[in-house]
Amino acid sequence: MRANERAKIDGTTRIATETLGLERHELNALEKVFDKVDENRDGRISLGEFLEFLGVEASPFHRKVFSMFDGDSSGGIDFREFVVALRRAARVEVRDRS
Repeated sequence: MRANERAKIDGTTRIATETLGLERHELNALEKVFDKVDENRDGRISLGEFLEFLGVEASPFHRKVFSMFDGDSSGGIDFREFVVALRRAARVEVRDRS
């Protein structure tokens, strides 16, 4: 991973622990998943990597899900976007179970 991507992850750590309420071990687990999906190790998950990880073909539904993770519409999901999107999904799931 490049130094600038490491700096982004370090900044994400602060955001995730202080703002999103994640524990460090939770963030470490998410980082391992992110690294597994980011096959080319460029610090961003492409649509292709996302689809391959899910084991699905591209469809309007899968592109929409991808766009929900890609907060800045850059065409790739960085680690911050990945953490924020998963945290949002977890909050929705908890509310749905109430």
